[in-house]
Parts: sequence; C-alpha cells; structure tokens
Amino acid sequence: MTYTCTGNSTGNTLHTYTIDRYKTRKKRKDIFRDDIQNTNTEHRTPANTTNNNIPYYGTPINNNDCQSSNNSDNNFIEGSEEIETSSVTDVLTRFGAHVVVASVMPDLVCKMSRGLKICADVSIENAANEEWDLIALPGGLPGANHLRDSPSLVELLKRQKEKNKLYGAVCASPAVVLQTHGLLSGPGATCYPAPPFRSVMKNPSDSKVVVQGNVITSQGPGTSLLFALSLGEQLFGKEKADKVAAELLVHR
Repeated sequence: MTYTCTGNSTGNTLHTYTIDRYKTRKKRKDIFRDDIQNTNTEHRTPANTTNNNIPYYGTPINNNDCQSSNNSDNNFIEGSEEIETSSVTDVLTRFGAHVVVASVMPDLVCKMSRGLKICADVSIENAANEEWDLIALPGGLPGANHLRDSPSLVELLKRQKEKNKLYGAVCASPAVVLQTHGLLSGPGATCYPAPPFRSVMKNPSDSKVVVQGNVITSQGPGTSLLFALSLGEQLFGKEKADKVAAELLVHR
C-alpha cells in the first residue's frame, strides 16, 4: 500500500495514505509505503502551497492503500508492517493532512505481516496519475519486496525525486526499495538495523530517523511515531510537530 497526504506548512490540510492531492481542492500528496520481501533492494522542498503533493509513509502489504491530511500517498502490499503503516496514517491525519492509501497489488484488501487486514483507498496505478506532496513507504516483509517490484510506484518515486518533493521509507524499505532504485540522497540514511539491510547501504546511520533534504528514513516499528512526526514536520513545520508530539505523549 501507499499512503499519500496533502497539505502545507501554513496549516491547509489534504491527505491520503498513499496521500492524495490536497482535499482543499489543491492537489493531494502521495505517500507510498511497501514492505521489503527480501534484502535486495535531496533535498526537500517545503510544502508551502496548497498545490504541492506530499509523500507519506505506509506499510507495504499485498493489495492495500492508506491516507493522511496533506496530499500524501502510502503504499501497501501483502506483508507490510502494521505498526509502521498505522502510525504514519494516524499521525499525519492529526497534522491535518489528507492521507490516501494505495495498493500495489491487484486487490485493495491486504493482509499485513502479522495478519491484520487493511483496505486501501486506491490502486497504485490510479495514484500514479496524481501529484503528491509526500510519499511514504512502510516496511515489513514481504511487503517491501512488493513495493520494490512495482513499476508504477518506482516511477512515481522517481518523479518525486526529480521535482525535489518529499518521500520517505521505514524499516526494510530504505534498503530494499530506495537503495535498490537509487533513490537515497547519499550515504548516511538509516534502515532496520540488521546486516542484510545495512550491508547494501552506504555508511548507514544508527539514528532512529534521518532527514536528508527531501528524503526521510527510519528504523522500524519502534521508531514509527518519530518517523511520522518527522514527516509531518517537513510538511507543516516544527511548531505543529511539537504540538502533535505533545498530544501523543512522545518525547523527541
């Protein structure tokens, strides 16, 4: 699944997890997130206009999509990680983003890595026709592998990079999806701290969340709230992020 959301740093909200274009009748932002099935696998432009789309983070599972408040897109596939998927969707919605969940699989109903079933909003093919402020990818296996192998998602992420728009990935997806397709900003990104993932990345960081221009990466389920808060901060600013973090009782 992919999550997308729409919105901007001034407080306008639009979202889809995948996140769609701004629901304020501005373009929604896409956020995609897919789980990594195997280990093969910048600068950000602030979302300062209602027409900007924002990529959002989501867990990959076969056949599912999600959504949030800025235009964000979250990609899901069978086997995506539940905590990562739900954290990004929930937190971005609290920011006021419009989140849209997109499935990279044939069906919209996806079974996550621990058995939870989630229904996506749209297919990745439909999401690929939109512009997104943010695209976020959840981790989990085999979800990340499905995200990696989705031509529509990969093309969408490459467009996001070319336009200097936000996108992010957590857990296995930084290594499996972003590294595989040359979508990292350079050395120093982070991922799930296991040798199969870290070994394919250049000078991986031990930090829980790493922001490199328009690319945000994070480690896994336990860092999902921090990851989602960082995504929201890139879209809506630090003051809003601090407010949402305090409401969630999260110390950053």
